[in-house]
Amino acid sequence: MHEMLGNQYFMTRNYLGAAEVFANVLKEDPNNLNAKKKMIVSLTQIGKYEKAAQLFTELISDNPDLIINTDPVKDDCPCYELVDRLEEMTKLNDESFTTLQTLGILWLYCDINKSINYFRKAKGLKPSDKNINTVLNILEKKLQEIH
Repeated sequence: MHEMLGNQYFMTRNYLGAAEVFANVLKEDPNNLNAKKKMIVSLTQIGKYEKAAQLFTELISDNPDLIINTDPVKDDCPCYELVDRLEEMTKLNDESFTTLQTLGILWLYCDINKSINYFRKAKGLKPSDKNINTVLNILEKKLQEIH
């Protein structure tokens, strides 16, 4: 029941409501992959970047295909509209670590190559960041498997 409400909030782009509901769903069922996928996107939109990055890293460490194989239309993924907005910010010289990492996270739902490019840029700003290095290792290995 809670997951349906979270999905409704997510579809209407009420990311705060979705994040709150999905947090409860994940307390009840920590293995709910649909809730995790949508929770990550929601967290990036409400300013919980570190939590989003942590959950993202955990999820792709276990199952990178879950995000890579997202169908933006079928899964009602707002990533294209979200990355458009963020990429406009980078054109205004906001290439902060957080912005680049968030773009890397969101692009993985749509395009692994663009995701990797943003994670590489983020690594350039923080070369020793554990999450970035873990994510890049996973994604670069996955990209080699795909090609």
